[in-house]
Amino acid sequence: MDILRKQYMELKKADEARNNLIETLFRKIDNMQKTMDRNAFIMVLIDGDNMYFLNELVRKGMAGGDEAAKLLRRAVFEYLRYDNDIKHDDKIVIRVYANLRGLSKLYSDMSILHTITAFSQFVLGFNKAHPLCDFIDAGNHKEAADSKLKENLSLNIYNVHCKRVLFGGSSDNAYASFLGSFLIDTDVSSRITLIQGLPFSPEFGNIRTKLKCTEFPDVFRNAPLSSERRLPRELEQWRTSAERTNGDLYATDLSTNENVIPVFEYPYRDEDGIDVSDTLSRNPSVSFTPSSSQIALPGERVAHTADDIEAALIKCTNERLRESPRALDFGVVKKRVEQALGLPSDLWASDEWFLKSKSIIKRAVENWVERTGNPPPLNATWMLARPPPRQGLLPSNIEGLSSNTVAYADQPPIPQLGAVYQNAEGRRIDVPVQLEADPALLSKLRERQPRLCNAHYLLASGCTNETCSYDHTATLTDDETRALLYLSRCQLCPQGSWCTSKTCVKGHICPNGRKCKHGSNCRFAPVHYIDTTITNTLAM
Repeated sequence: MDILRKQYMELKKADEARNNLIETLFRKIDNMQKTMDRNAFIMVLIDGDNMYFLNELVRKGMAGGDEAAKLLRRAVFEYLRYDNDIKHDDKIVIRVYANLRGLSKLYSDMSILHTITAFSQFVLGFNKAHPLCDFIDAGNHKEAADSKLKENLSLNIYNVHCKRVLFGGSSDNAYASFLGSFLIDTDVSSRITLIQGLPFSPEFGNIRTKLKCTEFPDVFRNAPLSSERRLPRELEQWRTSAERTNGDLYATDLSTNENVIPVFEYPYRDEDGIDVSDTLSRNPSVSFTPSSSQIALPGERVAHTADDIEAALIKCTNERLRESPRALDFGVVKKRVEQALGLPSDLWASDEWFLKSKSIIKRAVENWVERTGNPPPLNATWMLARPPPRQGLLPSNIEGLSSNTVAYADQPPIPQLGAVYQNAEGRRIDVPVQLEADPALLSKLRERQPRLCNAHYLLASGCTNETCSYDHTATLTDDETRALLYLSRCQLCPQGSWCTSKTCVKGHICPNGRKCKHGSNCRFAPVHYIDTTITNTLAM
């Protein structure tokens, strides 16, 4: 008996020692987890040489850089909002590597910026936006940014404090084999997300299906800078001359002590389509050259009068109509005037010229139609006989609209979608959840030119944009209207599923539901798995 009691006491002591050891290990694990959580971060790595920020951000200089950094941080936060492993206080570290000298020249050559040095202001604003946002010059040697991004990814993906790596370099095939090496370890690859800006290169074909993908259209371009229209040769020669002086676009050429003034003529055709540019260029009355009283002093900008700008708008409108009589792009006209007169791109946003420029262009179009007898451009909606808006899918006034208006399970002939339906989290649910549409009809609407105006056909209030370039003249069947709504719902709303606008016709949940075949590549991927049970109708 004594022997058994002795053995029992020994086992009891062993159990106590084991339990103490387990408790000690758990305390250490808890402390380690707290340390990891306290320093946890998400790393965002961007190849600035092939992930281009939107033109409108770059043109704003320092303010645009600040806005770009904040938009990118917000986009990353929204993308990871529903990731259970991410906490609200996890840090977001953003590093953009690029050849700043080469990138600055590219933006200048593509006429996005007026000078090579202007891009540095954007970079400065980006770096000032947040202590963890860095736009870094990788140097001008080949593969400079590539090597830095690869090393940063390799270092951080195995860092226990790094929860996710978002990698932006979609168009550079040099990253394909490098990223492929991480696919072996699923625990590692599950923490990598590819950010798409430009289309993925073919080498990414297999990798894209095994890694998460997303895109931030409010931050990055989806087309290369090479698709931008370059400045004409004459203006490039003038710019080169100006930059050889003191970097000011309106400076005095020190070699000749003469003012450098842009004089440029666009191709001009008569009513028979014959190019008469040479004849017109010999006539000073059609040139945009400033008058002698407007010649700038060294280092000063040319001060154009309102009459000069109005004349330039009329002339460029007529030129554009001769080139493309079926459609007039107001932006192209304004851009030509900017380049010809050397005007700042933000002029058209000023109080004086925002509406005035549109009025002048409209008047020029009307005069051109009257003078030539040609029909107005298809997007000259103020001149076309616009039919009254049909009974739209979204009523303009939905007071008193009850939840019984929409049959959730059965699709009505034309669903009245006016109320904002929400789930228990307050997330918006589009009703009906699935809009059946004939694939052939969808294809027909996608390829239709000009495109149909969503607001005109889907809203009872119709389109209120006087300069809308989309078609308002077609008569749609109920099936076509429903298909148009389906296409509209395929465009992700900028507010996501938190939108509360009763007239929004964009999508807030994936039209394909949880069975979406696109998976993480779907633009609605972050909201694929939200609860679609409607618990609330937002009062209007």
